[in-house]
Amino acid sequence: MFFADVKSAWLAGEVKIGLPPFNFLSQANCQLTVEARGIMGLKAKLLSRSDRMKLLQLVQQTTGHLERELPYMAIRQWLEAGRAVLLTGRAGCGKSRFLKDALPDATYVNGRTSDLSKTHWFWHQVTKDPHLPLVIDEARAFPELVLVEMLRIVREQGRGYVLVEQSQEGQAFNTLWQLMTGAPVNPSGYADRQFVWVKMVSFDGAEASAKWVGKVVEEHCLRGSGLGPAIRLAQ
Repeated sequence: MFFADVKSAWLAGEVKIGLPPFNFLSQANCQLTVEARGIMGLKAKLLSRSDRMKLLQLVQQTTGHLERELPYMAIRQWLEAGRAVLLTGRAGCGKSRFLKDALPDATYVNGRTSDLSKTHWFWHQVTKDPHLPLVIDEARAFPELVLVEMLRIVREQGRGYVLVEQSQEGQAFNTLWQLMTGAPVNPSGYADRQFVWVKMVSFDGAEASAKWVGKVVEEHCLRGSGLGPAIRLAQ
């Protein structure tokens, strides 16, 4: 009865929707929660089960298709939590500049400029500080065996890492997705709770605009940041 009102409030960022863990997203086990204040909170409590399922479908369809501000804080927190981030976007949209500003202390390697002939030095750079996130720019330019080995190392070290690429579809994109998640490619949904796919739209040196799917920014990242609809994913 109040689905349209709650939907509008969520799209305006006035309602928080809590998703159940991944293993309980089926209709039979869905325990979707809706948080709101005042009269909207009352309307949320009166939603029927079918309305809650429609909200779940809306969240699943919308996540990753909204262009939002991407603050430095968000990507830092993803990496501090040991998550894998696939950052894609057209050439010149500011991916590398954004990362340099957001992660000035990270370890950076580039598939086009790294000198793999200096084997010992290259792997020393990758492994020397397990407390720093690893940023792998031009990821597909690395030989696949080298890329696979880097990912193995950072996972064993429990580090967050970023792969940077232009491709957002096709075989090259699919290969990176599978290397990072080990899961079937599913750009419209969640591959892995430790994985975030960020689609950079633009970065002007001060503010980045992006779309993302995967582990959505936690509630405290969203509060007051103008990121639009708030989604919390239960662990």
